[in-house]
Parts: sequence; structure tokens; C-alpha cells
Amino acid sequence: MTYPKELTVVTLECCPSTNDYLRRRWAEWQDRLPVLVLSREQTSGRGRDKRRWFSGKDLGVYASFGVALPAGAEAGLMPLAAGLAAAETLESLSDHRFFIKWPNDVLCKRRRKIAGVLCEAFAQGEQSAGVVGIGMNVAQHEEDFPPNLRWTATSLAMIMAESPPVYRVAEILAERFLGWLPRLGKRDSPALIAEVNRRGEFLLDRQIAFHQGKKEIRGVYRGIAADGGVILENEKGEAKTYHSGEIVSII
Repeated sequence: MTYPKELTVVTLECCPSTNDYLRRRWAEWQDRLPVLVLSREQTSGRGRDKRRWFSGKDLGVYASFGVALPAGAEAGLMPLAAGLAAAETLESLSDHRFFIKWPNDVLCKRRRKIAGVLCEAFAQGEQSAGVVGIGMNVAQHEEDFPPNLRWTATSLAMIMAESPPVYRVAEILAERFLGWLPRLGKRDSPALIAEVNRRGEFLLDRQIAFHQGKKEIRGVYRGIAADGGVILENEKGEAKTYHSGEIVSII
């Protein structure tokens, strides 16, 4: 495999969750960042709100990056950088365009999920650090997904005549993600925000339902703010930025 030279790569046959594996062993790896943990299979892979991420053996990329953030970086931009890296990776391997639904979904044809992101930021001394989990569907066919996901999920194998090897997808993902990582500071982040907004333009100026915990908020989607939050405009024409929650539907 060919990965960026500065990256420490750990490969596993199977684990419950690459995010959990890396977080539990952080003390072991924190002096050798960036680190990437890859597993051929996850038995308890998860996405946002503890939802299960289907992680069949050798069917997808199940990856977690451990990174130290550049000085002055916005931690809230980490999931956007990861989602953008995933979208660019997928586009480099296919002739499809991929979209980003804030904060962590990468979509094909604006509706079927092909990749997801789960981030955890924390302090490491005077520096910020994070674990960035990225799951990407590569070799699955419809029958490989649980019945409840068959209408909402897709993979490279389902949209291409021949899907690439999982290891190749992981290599490109690592290169793209580490390429965006230094650009999370205030000076360089406008390019990231602009690209994420371009990939979320199918939501722009549309009325959406937004869940924050058990609370539903409705508003007009106005894009992504400079700090990575989502901007919604209420019925009074007031714009508010949210930093947690999930877009659940277009009204």
C-alpha cells in the first residue's frame, strides 16, 4: 500500500469500532500523529447518535484518523474536511458527482448515503486533537445491506461496472484528508467552506427539518458558516447558526 509518508498506519482484521480502538490507545499513538487505523471488519461500527454503521468484511473502508490540529484551526471544520475528502475520493474513482449533507453524510444522487463521518475533538496539552472516523461503502451490493438500509444506502459497486479494491480507496482517502487538514485555520478555511457549500447546494434556500436532540427546528437552509455550523433562517427572517444536530428532511 502507498500512504503519505508522515502517516502511521495500523491495520486490523476485525475490531468493534476503529474510533473506539484508537481512542482507547491514544496514549500509545499520540506522539506519532497522524495515525490511521483501518479494519477489514467492524462488529460495532457506529455513526452519529450511536446508529450502527454496517461494516461487513472487506466490503468498505472502515477508517479512523488520529490527528493533531494546526494552531488556530476550527475543530468544527474537521467533519467537513473528512466529508469533502471522502467525496473527492469517490469522484476520483467514478464518473459520478457526490454531495455533502451537513454535518456528516456523503450522498450519491443527492439521496443515497455512500459515506459517513464521526468526529471527536479534544485537548492534547495546549493543542487540539481529534479522532476522525470515516466509513465508505465500496463493494456492497443491495443484498449485502440490512433490509432497512436498502432504500437509502449505496456503494461504488452499485454505481460502477467494476468497483476498485478497498485498499486503493483507503489510500486515496488518506491523501485527500491529510491534504485538507492544514487548511482548517481562519486564513485557509474559506476554500473548504466554499467547496462544502458547493456540494450542499441542493439544499440551498430550501425549507428543511432539523433535529437537535429531541427538538425539531424548521427553517430555510442558508449554507455553512465560517466555523462549520449550519445556518438556518426562521419564519421571521432571522438567521441562526447551529453547531450540533442533523438535517432530517426537505419540506
